[in-house]
Amino acid sequence: MPNTWLVSVFGWVVVTAGVIALAVYRNVLAREECDVLYLRDSEQPLVQRQAVFAQRLDKLDYWGKALTIASVSYGLVLGALFLYQIWSQGITA
Repeated sequence: MPNTWLVSVFGWVVVTAGVIALAVYRNVLAREECDVLYLRDSEQPLVQRQAVFAQRLDKLDYWGKALTIASVSYGLVLGALFLYQIWSQGITA
């Protein structure tokens, strides 16, 4: 049984490390974002580049939210199972 817990906790740590890595990557990537709004026809290439950059950030945000939900859910399930195991062992002891 201890090996099962070790593997489960290791899996949760990997998912949580993925969330942290995505957050750091998004922060580094967002530093390159230009906050200027381009409206002229001559600035059309810049508008396209901003649109592509925004789509890239949106995709990162989607995966960041999904991994965060997975990490929190996984951690809550592990915590609940751990508490249930402690509680059930306490009753029989």
